[in-house]
Formats: sequence, structure tokens, C-alpha cells
Amino acid sequence: MPYTLRELFWLFEGRDRQQWMHTAAINATQSAAAGAKNVRIEKFHPYMQDSKLKNLRQKALELRAKKDDGQDNCKD
Repeated sequence: MPYTLRELFWLFEGRDRQQWMHTAAINATQSAAAGAKNVRIEKFHPYMQDSKLKNLRQKALELRAKKDDGQDNCKD
């Protein structure tokens, strides 16, 4: 059975987060090796820097839920 669009998005997002975690860890390690103090992975990881993406995704899910609720009331 093929994946739904939502499942494909989850797969993409999970892989993207994993790749950013890898890149952020390398960047943090390089910065620490260069003498930087108090280096955290969050500084280099765009998903961890702020909650803007979480808020955007939550709003999208809420809009989708409202749209789905509106379609349930359609008469045939």
C-alpha cells in the first residue's frame, strides 16, 4: 500500500531532523575544538533554535482540522 501524503511528510521531516542533528553535532564539535566555550548543538540546529516551526506546524494542523470539520457537514 502506498504512503499517504501525511506519512510521506513525516518521513521527510524525520530524515531532515536527523540530518540536521548530524550536521549540528559536527559543527559544535568543530567549534569546541577551535576553542569556543559553552558550545551547544542547539546553536547550529535550525529545528531547535526557536519554536517558530512548531507554531507554524501547529497552526497548519489546526486549519486542517477546521477544514475537515467543515466537510463533514456537507450534504449529498
